[in-house]
Amino acid sequence: MRKMVRLALAVSGLFLLGLLMIGTTGWGVLAIYYSDLESPALRVAFAGTFGLLALIALIGLASRRWRRRMLIGYTVLFIILVAWWSTIKASNDRAWQPEVAVLPYATLEEISSRFTTSETSTIAARPTSPPPITTKPSICDSSTPWISSPSTGWGRTSRIPF
Repeated sequence: MRKMVRLALAVSGLFLLGLLMIGTTGWGVLAIYYSDLESPALRVAFAGTFGLLALIALIGLASRRWRRRMLIGYTVLFIILVAWWSTIKASNDRAWQPEVAVLPYATLEEISSRFTTSETSTIAARPTSPPPITTKPSICDSSTPWISSPSTGWGRTSRIPF
């Protein structure tokens, strides 16, 4: 009876250890792939190598002879990855889309607030009251209400079925 309990605990422990290794491997591969390394080919090569080494370590867990060596090797590899990842400096120097390339900031001017980017554009804040519901004729149904919504921009209208 005790042997069965020990076996069940060992198998469930190895299973949980395998799940932990799979999760940390996924994180590690994505961390390398989306890192700040200059060359995309280098990022793919490092991410693939890390994934392959982790897969070998995961397979090594099945063998009692190699289990400890593979676990120690994977732990050292993962610690090196986390140490390298923690040295990456945060940066906004990326190829951003033009509409989000400049960080906005807000200033309060008397009663109305304006949102200003670091360039020269100034955008007035949207009104706090909801836009009125208006009815426009439609090809399909003339009674379908139209409403201005923030998703389409104030002043533009979209069909909202009720």
